[in-house]
Amino acid sequence: MTKQDISEIKKLLTPKNCSITRICGCYVDGEKNKKALFGQAFLALPEEEMFKYFEILRKALSGTLGKNLLNLEFPLSGEWIESPAADGDSPSSIGASEAVPRDMALDDAAAGRNVLTDEGVSGIDGMPSPGTATEKSPATDALNAHGLLLKLRESKLKDEALLEEYFDRIIENYEFVGNYLILLVHDVYDVPGRASDGMEMEDASDEIYEYILSCICPVELSKPGLSYNPEENAFQNRVRDWVVSLPDRGFLFPAFNDRGADIHSLLYYSKNPDELQEGFVDRLFGCPLPLSAGDQKETFQTLIEDTLGEDCSIEMVKDIHERFTELAQENKEAPEPVILDKTQVRTILADSGVADEKLTEFDKHYDETAGESTSLLMNNIMETRSFEVKTPDVVIKVKPDRTNLIETKQVDGRECLVIALDGGVVVNGITVRTAGGPEPDGADCI
Repeated sequence: MTKQDISEIKKLLTPKNCSITRICGCYVDGEKNKKALFGQAFLALPEEEMFKYFEILRKALSGTLGKNLLNLEFPLSGEWIESPAADGDSPSSIGASEAVPRDMALDDAAAGRNVLTDEGVSGIDGMPSPGTATEKSPATDALNAHGLLLKLRESKLKDEALLEEYFDRIIENYEFVGNYLILLVHDVYDVPGRASDGMEMEDASDEIYEYILSCICPVELSKPGLSYNPEENAFQNRVRDWVVSLPDRGFLFPAFNDRGADIHSLLYYSKNPDELQEGFVDRLFGCPLPLSAGDQKETFQTLIEDTLGEDCSIEMVKDIHERFTELAQENKEAPEPVILDKTQVRTILADSGVADEKLTEFDKHYDETAGESTSLLMNNIMETRSFEVKTPDVVIKVKPDRTNLIETKQVDGRECLVIALDGGVVVNGITVRTAGGPEPDGADCI
């Protein structure tokens, strides 16, 4: 999904454009016990509650593509989707060792076959009661991650057995210390057509996008403090409540690509881009995860150091940074983040002046550090909005178009970083005069 695709779906999560049909939830305590379940028509909620849910759901579609928001793809048609059971899992639990070809799952979904036919015990508004268990049919073991999501969408969140299986899978695999709330909504979006100039035509819909959006939100005690009691006309210790926080995880399925449903992919949200919970994603979706933003940056830095070796100088890194800055400018209007494969990274290094003998070693170092088929997001591996020089005691940041102000020189036998002082100098908010006379080129230096 692109930024424009995500923005279009976020616009639905407002009172004016809302078409959400149903919302379901499961409250889980720190011991992985289901404490409460609910399910109801979304538009039947009080307006105040509706606004709070909108805030939570919109947050699950917020962040930076390639960092907080990741486009995940299911295995190609014909490949096997495996969901191995963890040690101690019962045969009835989702994630059994059987594997189902993806095309078979899609055929089942298209034919409307009921993979889960078990009846649950009624609870709140037709939901299974907290903590109750249902017998699983043999088909449950064959239900893969992708098939579960398809069935949830088709059921419009009204199938009790499917919902219980979905909640159970999250509870079994989500790594979190504390209480949390699992939210799940269903929506049907009548996608408006667009004219050649990009304007939407409300009366020219040619696509229906049906999707589910889910969030996992920590539930925490409110902070202690004083509150005003109007009946007593006094300030008293505030009663601490369990408050639902903004989501830690979330996903949108299917993805909204080219203004339509793409059942082969989904959009995954992680509040912390460096803690993606690979095992959780694998068991819940069966999709491979890319390297996290932090891992991509570390991998690229190691690659440059290993490739350049003793040639890894400030000047060489400046040249590489300048090439990335140019690439960022060329793609600043692009709807998707720039993705670089091994060949493209090699080309950037060659354009930056890396010697041919170093480039001959590049492929080996890339395969060792990143992996032969791994692609890297430019925004994750290079900061193009500034140029940073860091020593154990000093950090210097320069605008990307003024890296020429920085150079290295030998001063009294020591290698020093020299910065040309063009224009005024401000130290702790105070404008100062530079000591000594100007350099021969007319600029002071430090």
